[in-house]
Amino acid sequence: MKVSATENYPIFAYSNDTEKWAKLYKPLEYKRTDKNGKKVNFKHGYLGNEEKNYIHGLDRVLKEVKEKRILQLNKLLYKSTSKAEKDQFKEELENLQVNSIIICSGASDGLNVAALSDKFYPIWLNSEGEQLNYEQYKRLSKLCKHFYNLPDIDNAGLKFAYQLSNKYWNLKTIFLPKSKIENGKDFRDWLKYYFKADKDTIKRQFDNLLKVALKCNFIEKNENARLTINLSHFHYFLKANNYYSYKPKLNLIDKSNEDSAFLIKIEENYKVSIPEVNEIRSFCIEYLKEKGVDLEAINLLKKSRSFSSTELKTIDRINLDFKSHTDDSQSFFFLNGIVNVSDNDIRLSTQVSNKYVWSHKVIKGNFIKKDNFFEYYKDESGNNRVKILDTSCDFMCYIMNGSRVF
Repeated sequence: MKVSATENYPIFAYSNDTEKWAKLYKPLEYKRTDKNGKKVNFKHGYLGNEEKNYIHGLDRVLKEVKEKRILQLNKLLYKSTSKAEKDQFKEELENLQVNSIIICSGASDGLNVAALSDKFYPIWLNSEGEQLNYEQYKRLSKLCKHFYNLPDIDNAGLKFAYQLSNKYWNLKTIFLPKSKIENGKDFRDWLKYYFKADKDTIKRQFDNLLKVALKCNFIEKNENARLTINLSHFHYFLKANNYYSYKPKLNLIDKSNEDSAFLIKIEENYKVSIPEVNEIRSFCIEYLKEKGVDLEAINLLKKSRSFSSTELKTIDRINLDFKSHTDDSQSFFFLNGIVNVSDNDIRLSTQVSNKYVWSHKVIKGNFIKKDNFFEYYKDESGNNRVKILDTSCDFMCYIMNGSRVF
């Protein structure tokens, strides 16, 4: 079967060498059902052998810049001691760089970002879960004035965004407002909100999102060249490392205008602890040390009022579900996962979303599912009977012996 592109059914192909491989993108393709009844998506696919670590959109960037001269200017800036020389090198460097490189989650978002402005240079990798390595990041950050990440806003997209932010702390992340994405997760869904707007309006709204993009590097210099803590970046850094403000649900009679929220940290998917202020401060100091900051920045954190419990309550608030049961099941939290017990099943899950437990209530041990100790059946007369399969459980033997009295 041969499939060809038409005006109503476009097919895009991305490759740096079409003789060897190409990645296909068919935006109007829909999910089909295979012979086994499984939903199959033919929107994306590969021809030939997939090239590892390939960056879609990089070729367009390289056509616009003189990479060799940019690298030379970066070395000259590092070695130069003259302010006049540095200003001259910086001016030339800015003229050679592209305006904005934006990491997108896929081809669809990349094409839509590129359509907004010729100042935007979207790039994307082979999959959302794949991330730039250090050499790729270092190269790209030198080719542009501004470097952004534009993730999906579902749980998986946010998880990858936080990982990338922690890894490259100067990379800014653009967060799409959930209020403008109904039943969606990505940039294309955000565009649907402005379906009736003209291109200039959409571009202006996107520029507004760029202005409030966040990064994990929360230390910056003010107008007097003194180090300060940028609160927006600082609170984002805490969020990217699972620190939140949490307010328990109270009865109306217990409520007041006092803020009853307190700090929490989510650990290992579902365990929630209450960290002390000094613990958070120490965590931030260790992070900065790993990034190679000087003592001035460390001293700033040691004396900053941003680490008071009152100030830390203003970080992003989160709602958590601590309910451990439903009408027909009960959950038990072990070190190695959550065990859900229902009337006909016992199931261990290690990746559970939207279910949480206070860390001090986790059962200190790993859950191991064993074979059944007994089996229920009915005999030929229709009487309820039990077939004993294993007598190694002392408590079950006690029940058996006690029952025989009757």
